[in-house]
Amino acid sequence: FLRHIERTRLLIHVVDAGADDPVGDLRVVEKELEAYGHGLMERPRLLVMSKCELLYPELMHERCQQLSTALDEQVLPISAVTNSGLEALLSRTWEVLGISA
Repeated sequence: FLRHIERTRLLIHVVDAGADDPVGDLRVVEKELEAYGHGLMERPRLLVMSKCELLYPELMHERCQQLSTALDEQVLPISAVTNSGLEALLSRTWEVLGISA
């Protein structure tokens, strides 16, 4: 699986907002990327918190803040169900890739 990721210019980590430990879940993925090597940890990446509709806004904000603080990166909250945050994710993706939308 990770061999296929070598061809990507951008990694988008999608973390489930309803997970018991979203920070821990992402750390597991990071350890796998680091162990695999091939420069994957140095690739640009976006952090996305999905299924935001599952949580009260206060808890969603808290979860995003925890993830952002733990990894020192901005977290983009999205919900496919409510179509929330998807435009921001697409805009940020194009921006990081240097593509004008």
